[in-house]
Amino acid sequence: MSIVLSADSFQKAHHYLMKYGRDLEQELYRFYFENGHTNNVIRLLAQY
Repeated sequence: MSIVLSADSFQKAHHYLMKYGRDLEQELYRFYFENGHTNNVIRLLAQY
């Protein structure tokens, strides 16, 4: 059984993450859901 967010809940989560999330979490979101680039994720990981 898989759990699926409604479109409204997904949009709220996106808004919250982009407002309060760290740069790394924001970039991971872009990578997984908005066709982001691995180089941006690696650049941010290197800072840790």
